[in-house]
Amino acid sequence: MAEGLTSVLARLLPPSADHARLCTALRHSTSDGLLGTRCEIDLRRAPGGWLADGRADHVLGLPEADGTLVEATGARGDTVLVLLPADAWGAERGEHRPSPLPGASFGSVRLDSVSVPATAVVRLGPADVHMLYETVAATRLRLAHLVTELAADAVEALIDHVVRRPFGGAHLVDKQVVRHALVEATARVRMCEAYLARVGTRSRTTSAQREPWTEGEPAAPAAWSSRDAALRAAAYVALAVPQAVEASCQLHGGYGFLEEQWIARAYQDSVFAPVLLGGLDRLERAAGLPFPVTVEAAAE
Repeated sequence: MAEGLTSVLARLLPPSADHARLCTALRHSTSDGLLGTRCEIDLRRAPGGWLADGRADHVLGLPEADGTLVEATGARGDTVLVLLPADAWGAERGEHRPSPLPGASFGSVRLDSVSVPATAVVRLGPADVHMLYETVAATRLRLAHLVTELAADAVEALIDHVVRRPFGGAHLVDKQVVRHALVEATARVRMCEAYLARVGTRSRTTSAQREPWTEGEPAAPAAWSSRDAALRAAAYVALAVPQAVEASCQLHGGYGFLEEQWIARAYQDSVFAPVLLGGLDRLERAAGLPFPVTVEAAAE
C-alpha cells in the first residue's frame, strides 16, 4: 500500500526524475499520521533553487530507499512535492528499531538547509491536492480492511479452538463466560466490517457525483467528506481490532504471548494498528458519527 501511494505521487514528477526505490513522507495535515509518519518540512528560496529545513519521522521504507518524496510547505505557503535523494548533502538519516511490521523498516530524516534544485520541486495545484487527499483516504481504508481481516481470522481461530477443546467434561465453548467473550469479539469485527462497507459505499457515491477540480479553483476543502469518513472508520477499527484480537489471544488457552503461535503473533501485529492507521488525534470526532464506538453499543 505504501508503494502504491508512492507510485501515484511519482506521476506528478517530471519524466526525467529517477523513480527507483522511492518512499513517501506526507505532512500530518494531509495524511493525519497514516503509517505513523510525521513530516514537517519547509522550503525557502535560494540561488538556483531551494533550501529545505525540518524533519520527517517514522517513514516506511526510508532506510532502503534511493530517494524520498517529501511533501513540504513552499515559500508562499503552498503545497509542494520534493524529490530528495538519499545522498542529499546536509540530510541526516536514521533507522527505527524495532519495526512494527515484520520485514518492514522505518526511518527518519532531518534536513538542515539542504540544497534542493528547482527541478526536484513540483508545486501541487488544486487538482493534485485533491488527488492526494483521495489517495490517502483510499490507502487508509484499504489498510483498515486488512487490519479487520486480521481480527476476523483471530476470532475464527478462537471459535475453532473453543469448540474443539475439552473442558470439565464438556467443551470450552459450553461455558457461558466464554460465549459472552465470543459475542463481544465477534461484534467488534462485524461492526468494523459494516462500518467500512458503509463508508466505502458513501465514498463511491460521492466520487461519482463530484465534479473534477480545475486550475484556478480553491484548494480541496479541509472537511472533505470522504476523507473524514475514512478517518472516522479507521478510528473505530483502531479501537476495536486490538480489543478483539487480545480477547481471542487470551481465550485461546494454553498459549503464552512469548510462544511462536499464530494467535500470539496476530496480537503483536494488532497493537500497532492505531499507529499505522493514524488519525488518533481525531478519535473524539468519531464519537459524533451515527455509528457506535463503545463496546457495549457494538455488541448490541
